[in-house]
Amino acid sequence: MNASKARPASSFGWLLKLMMAIGLLFGLVVFALIVGRVTGHLQFFSIPTPGNEPTILSGGHLFASDLLKIERGRFVCYHQTDPRYERAIWVQRAMALAGDTLHIRNGRVFVNGKDADSCLTLNHAYAAPLAMRTRLMHEGVLRDSDFTPPFHNDSIIVQMTGSQAREHGLQHRIRRQELDTMVIAMWGREARTLDDLGPVIVPQDRLFLIGDNRDMSIDSRFIGTVHRSNVIGVVFANF
Repeated sequence: MNASKARPASSFGWLLKLMMAIGLLFGLVVFALIVGRVTGHLQFFSIPTPGNEPTILSGGHLFASDLLKIERGRFVCYHQTDPRYERAIWVQRAMALAGDTLHIRNGRVFVNGKDADSCLTLNHAYAAPLAMRTRLMHEGVLRDSDFTPPFHNDSIIVQMTGSQAREHGLQHRIRRQELDTMVIAMWGREARTLDDLGPVIVPQDRLFLIGDNRDMSIDSRFIGTVHRSNVIGVVFANF
């Protein structure tokens, strides 16, 4: 009889300890966030553009810290200083570090001879029938705010992943065939089109940054490599 009465009390005690542990953990997280913000080691940003979709969504948010090491493949936040574009804090993926050799062939990025895109989920431009736009919006592939310019033969240009394109039977990935004057102005003889650049050896203390939404990102293909001193944090969470 006594033993059966003891079980509820024991269960209540376990639940109380769990709640206290969760509360303590939450308090530590909040404390760490406050300290990080006060000391400047933690940054919080809202994302207004689709340049890194599908990984970082337009309208989303992210945390970054200057205590984290800049590594190949990580997203970084940095001060954009090229006077041709808006001076603001931009976010892109560090595809190549100082001393790396980067080249882009048919829209794929290779670093030191290895396919750096093979482990990434990226958006590219595809031609879709205009009549498919409503369906793509209903399925959440497109939003009202998405830029879908017209293409040849009653088609529009949409940004989506390779798997989404295959799912919808879209095989025409749009590749930049024309010479891009902005890219050539930056890279000279090393550039032919946006999808065909390099090889480029990244200079000392600099980074080659590219957005995951490859046809909607203004990045090192346009502004050149970025000095490490302009980086204000490495992204460690986004939502």
